[in-house]
Amino acid sequence: MLTRVSNHFGGRPIEVISGFRPPRKEQYTARSKHNIGRAVDFRIRGVPNSAIRDFCRTLPNVGVGYYPNSTFVHLDIRDYSAYWVDFSGPGEPPRYATPSGKDPAKSKPRRSRQTARIKSTRSSSSARSAAGSGPNPQG
Repeated sequence: MLTRVSNHFGGRPIEVISGFRPPRKEQYTARSKHNIGRAVDFRIRGVPNSAIRDFCRTLPNVGVGYYPNSTFVHLDIRDYSAYWVDFSGPGEPPRYATPSGKDPAKSKPRRSRQTARIKSTRSSSSARSAAGSGPNPQG
């Protein structure tokens, strides 16, 4: 797989950040493909990680992890295709993107539709009563 990636980018050298890693109790992913030698974190100097990510996503039966706050792309071999975005930085626990693709640490909590409707109703009735109350006594 790495040869295909390198060839796609003109035969540029692949810089391996992490390959095989023996299992540890404190690892964040219980069944990491790194633990069985089926994953690599890598970069290619002069090629944006987003371009590497996009090409890797065209390969069959691979997992592609994109880390916008890091210096590498993750590629693993598996029986199906998978893709994720992790906004964590080096040494931090995973912070996977929300379904909309945003950083969960920067996402605002969503209000329920019912809460939004209640606030909207209150705002409308307050505006109506203020409009119908006549001139402002404070002038």
